Amino acid sequence: MEQLNIISGPTSTLIAHRAIQRGIRLYSDDYGRLTLQRGKRRVWFDGAQSNINKVLAQRCVRYKDVTARLLRSHKVNAPENVVFGADEVRAAWDWAAYDLPVVMKPPNGGKGDLVHVGVADWEHFEEAFAVVAEAAGEVLVERFVDGVEHRVLLIYGKVAAAQRRVPAHVIGNGRSSVRKLIRKKNRLRTKSNNSIYVDAQIPIDDVVVRELSSVGMTLDSVPARGQRVWLRSNSNVSSGERRTTPLMI
Repeated sequence: MEQLNIISGPTSTLIAHRAIQRGIRLYSDDYGRLTLQRGKRRVWFDGAQSNINKVLAQRCVRYKDVTARLLRSHKVNAPENVVFGADEVRAAWDWAAYDLPVVMKPPNGGKGDLVHVGVADWEHFEEAFAVVAEAAGEVLVERFVDGVEHRVLLIYGKVAAAQRRVPAHVIGNGRSSVRKLIRKKNRLRTKSNNSIYVDAQIPIDDVVVRELSSVGMTLDSVPARGQRVWLRSNSNVSSGERRTTPLMI
């Protein structure tokens, strides 16, 4: 059995499995990208990025504000957003305060890094702005849209798969603290044969502490049996630890 050392995730794993079923050759390149080859043609996938997409499209989707404007220009609903410089926190708040809550994140980031969801007051806004600005140099502030999130994979304009995305959470058993429930869930994910979950460890960080505090809980709180406790607002599968994962074929 051959081992592929690819940067694994839902998209790459799905494509790899479908390619195996069709007898298409798979291998990983020097960048950890999943590469498919049939005859002389080669196609690589790096998460949602692929050389199937034209160069202009690849460049545009690196910038969330540009992508949103392009979608709206083609009559696709997308939330309004604005990118602010690191020294424009007051201007950013003036724009955001008109219609709270908002989402704050780097304008060209990915994998759920530095995403602050549901920011609804100045204190949280100022803190989140400083964190994102320090890391990215700019801050994208976006209107928050509530609802059920789905990620849809299209290949050549046709829907290949759809995934419902649920934010990180634990279910109480009436005995264990939130901290212990998180550690137990992380251990189960590490032992799982599903390579998607290996990359999806739930970090115990300030985001979790704030999310718990918003509902009057702490890491030491003991949820009732069956109680669902949300740990993050964003549902990106890569919000936790990310590492190269072997895919066996």
